[in-house]
Amino acid sequence: MVYRKIACYFLLLERLVQTGFQVDHKHLFMQLDFKKLRIDIIAIIGFAIVSLMYCYPQLNGKKLNSHDNISWMGMAHEAMTYHEKTGNDVLWSNSMFGGMPSYTTFVGCTNTNFLFYVQTVLQAIGKPAYFFFIAMLCFYFLMRVMGANKWAGMIGAMAYAFSTYNPIIIQVGHDTKMLTMAFLPAALAGLYLIYKEKWLWGFLTKFAAICHARFLI
Repeated sequence: MVYRKIACYFLLLERLVQTGFQVDHKHLFMQLDFKKLRIDIIAIIGFAIVSLMYCYPQLNGKKLNSHDNISWMGMAHEAMTYHEKTGNDVLWSNSMFGGMPSYTTFVGCTNTNFLFYVQTVLQAIGKPAYFFFIAMLCFYFLMRVMGANKWAGMIGAMAYAFSTYNPIIIQVGHDTKMLTMAFLPAALAGLYLIYKEKWLWGFLTKFAAICHARFLI
């Protein structure tokens, strides 16, 4: 089934990142049926190309001047400095609003945060292109799980990723909001699988998607 294959590939990808891609590549590729996955592979590559084309200035080294990201750097500076000096997270800031929890602005990542490895792979094409890439990938996954035509799924994925609201919030720096919206279709795919009594794969898919979204908030 397509959802099992896609879920397995995501889990395998996470494992590869954790092990530094030290695997038997010949044995791995012999197990993959590229004929059945041909259109899916084309879709993923196409999503990456479309994302980079839309964000072409990124390839020239240009970056978005996002107001919220600049403000975040100021808010997170205290916690970041403490983490760099001690290796621990302070979890409280005295410089914002007379004092407030700092886990909303910065928490240092550790090697036990497995979602960070997956996120790193998904963001490999660079910012801001990866916002659109992840949104298209997750929506395409939802369409495939629901049994939609692959080509229709591609069109729907691009329509979802490039809806007019998304570029606006990316430009102003609402990164976590955009990434949460990007992972939302994957969470809905997991819910759909649970509704279809595919308990294990539905739970794993929904759990992974929600944890990614929660990790980003």
